[in-house]
Amino acid sequence: MNFKGHGMPQHVYRNLDQAELDREYNAAAHVGDTRPYFDDYNARSAAARASLLFSPDVPYGGEEGETLDIFFQSRSCGAPVHIFFHGGGYRSQDKYNFSFVAGPLVERGAVVVIPNYGLCPAVGLDDIVAQTRRSIAWVYRHARIMGGDPNAITISGHSAGAHIVARALEACWDDHGAPDDVIKAAISLSGIYDQEARRLSFLNQYLRLDQAQSLRNSSMFRTPRRRVPYVIAVAEHETGEYIRQSRDYAQALQGKSYDVSYLQVQGKNHYNILDAFLDFSHPLGHALHEQVFRGSRA
Repeated sequence: MNFKGHGMPQHVYRNLDQAELDREYNAAAHVGDTRPYFDDYNARSAAARASLLFSPDVPYGGEEGETLDIFFQSRSCGAPVHIFFHGGGYRSQDKYNFSFVAGPLVERGAVVVIPNYGLCPAVGLDDIVAQTRRSIAWVYRHARIMGGDPNAITISGHSAGAHIVARALEACWDDHGAPDDVIKAAISLSGIYDQEARRLSFLNQYLRLDQAQSLRNSSMFRTPRRRVPYVIAVAEHETGEYIRQSRDYAQALQGKSYDVSYLQVQGKNHYNILDAFLDFSHPLGHALHEQVFRGSRA
């Protein structure tokens, strides 16, 4: 109910007024000081680049930001390929800050690809979705050259990257020169799947979504084209809206008989959920390992 004219805050999205909405979708403010997390990301990423064999800044398209890093083993041949999409609210961060994601997977025998994409407001959300789909198709076409198996590609993403993963599962891959089953499994970490929340919040000063773009990019109201194993995870110490969005999206797909698992990761927040993701003894990390190495001797 709105209380217009009675001096009460008006509901803007669901039961949230503007201040509540902005607070619920400000993941960084909810955590507090994020610098230690990004300092850790950067240090671990520098160590990964120093210790792993990798090819940096490989172009997958001609637009600004369309480059990717490939991490591989010199003797790899027919290895499973995992693509990770970084977060940053579509307006910040770089693949270099997430090189550390490659380490545990490469050590087990996978090829790992981390793409960049254009950032808002220089590009729009539709552009980012198109770019990241092109990156997946590029990886499929070049998988054998990098020692990978084009028929063993899995994907994951964190925060904004989680939504990129959801949109990738909706793609018609024939339009991109890849088979419809190019993605064999997927994991989304701490994502937002109803973009109306972003459009109506302070975030839209960067995203510049209109209502049509918001609906077009809201995976909450769409479905994947194929029923691949899909894990939708969220940290325990997220805002209530981050948790609700992940839970509701998972339940919506489960209700349509998709192979979806929902996992709330205890003791973690929006940033250190990646630690659980890369720990193969943790239920989330175990799910990643099972997806990537399914049918593999690794």
